[in-house]
Amino acid sequence: MGGIGPHRTVTGVPAYLVMFVLGVCTVHLLSDLPHLLFAVALLPLLIASFYLSILRLVAAFLLGFFYVAGWAQLSLWQQLPVALEGEDILITGKILTIVQEQPLRAQFDFSVEHAQYNGESIKLPKRVRLSWYQQRPELNGGDRWQWMVRLKRPHGMLNHGGFDFERHLFAQGIRARGYVRPKQFKPIKLNEKTRISLVSLRQTLFNHLNQNIAESPVKGILVALAMGERQLIEPPQWQLLNRSGTSHLVAISGLHIGVIATLFYFLTQSIWRRSGRAMHLLATPQAAALVAILASLGYALLAGFSVPTQRAFIMVLAFMWAPLFKHSMAVSHRFLLALIFVLLWDPLAPLMAGFWLSFFAVGWLLFSFQNYLIGRPIGWQFIKVQWVATLGLLPLLSFMFQGFSIVSPLVNIIAVPFVSVLILPLVLLATLLTPVSDALAKMIFDGIEILLEPAWQLLQQAVMLPFSYTHIPAPSLLTLLLAMIAVWLILAPFLCSMRILGLWLLLPLFFKATERPNTGEFWFEVTWYCR
Repeated sequence: MGGIGPHRTVTGVPAYLVMFVLGVCTVHLLSDLPHLLFAVALLPLLIASFYLSILRLVAAFLLGFFYVAGWAQLSLWQQLPVALEGEDILITGKILTIVQEQPLRAQFDFSVEHAQYNGESIKLPKRVRLSWYQQRPELNGGDRWQWMVRLKRPHGMLNHGGFDFERHLFAQGIRARGYVRPKQFKPIKLNEKTRISLVSLRQTLFNHLNQNIAESPVKGILVALAMGERQLIEPPQWQLLNRSGTSHLVAISGLHIGVIATLFYFLTQSIWRRSGRAMHLLATPQAAALVAILASLGYALLAGFSVPTQRAFIMVLAFMWAPLFKHSMAVSHRFLLALIFVLLWDPLAPLMAGFWLSFFAVGWLLFSFQNYLIGRPIGWQFIKVQWVATLGLLPLLSFMFQGFSIVSPLVNIIAVPFVSVLILPLVLLATLLTPVSDALAKMIFDGIEILLEPAWQLLQQAVMLPFSYTHIPAPSLLTLLLAMIAVWLILAPFLCSMRILGLWLLLPLFFKATERPNTGEFWFEVTWYCR
């Protein structure tokens, strides 16, 4: 029968996969890339590893190391040539993203299909970020254009502890940025009839939502939940979300895609097992896993299949691998499989803070739970989840952002189920109804706005509390390591007697002595940097 088949069990943690992950992450700690000629040494090592098992660990580490190093080097080779910086270049291509309309400019990513400089064909990076200032025609994602641009290599400020804009663009595959020069060459739209593509469909939906809920003060929140576009969120709203520790609720990434996958998994299970014919064709766990994968893929595509949504979908795929292919696999093995898949798909993912935050959050939850929540009330389980996630991410948040929200755990206990269980399904329902009935979709959006009003007031009250958000100096690597050990001791379900020691090891994170300027003074540091 279709529902019966061999059931395979996966046991043991493959150490060589762990070494591969360590090799990938090690490259991101280096200030310079290693020379790829050293990778030649891998060949004899790989051959020898077939005969000596201990060499497999070394080979796996080096494979991960040079896999990322080679990927990064290929990306660097696609940079804009220095000689073309600031020059007028005629390019032809397609708008890759939904256009971000701002008062003084429009911004979008552009796929370069052909480029000319002084009448000769040249090679440019495949993906560039462009701005169009002043008066401009209607721009839509998916449209093909020919125009004159000036480009430069991406670069950012070198302020210690500040946002690394160059690394951010590098991780997104953007190798140049610039602006359109319409006065030097009149832009030509190459397709009167827009070709159907994912970005053009998303642009149409975005425009429709923007018009359909035009007067709503939470329009930006609704559009962000519907399709991952956060450009309509006002700066004061962003500040409120960041200070309350709830900004993750308006980002379509691990949480929301995981919620959709889980919802469709259990919904399919409850429906599928009621039909004997359906179970005869396909086993219930397989059907549920397949529907969960398709639902999460659909939501990821609705969000433009951006880097965070790619990572989230790959994690869903890894966790659904076992029921889909009838493997009995420990949850920790699925976690490792998800990590491997993400790094293989995008070796530059560790450059983004979201990669570390998402995997550390899931990792600490799996480590802390270990079946200790079985039989506990659902409310207690959710409080435990928030406690583990908050404490587990505390060292990383302090290291990456030099601060954390104290009210975040309390706010998220209410906000996460409220948004995930109630608001998100309603937003998706209204979004799917938008092409069918504007009136019905608008009615649902109006109802969501009424539901969000008291929640928004709660956030405003929470951030008004004293010390709702705490800034701390960036910890040293030693302090970060001690904090990680402290979290491990506190959250370990089998080391209850060591939790006091864990609390002591966590104290240096909050009481780091730093030199500060006196009142009315400021310090600045000048660093000469040459390429």
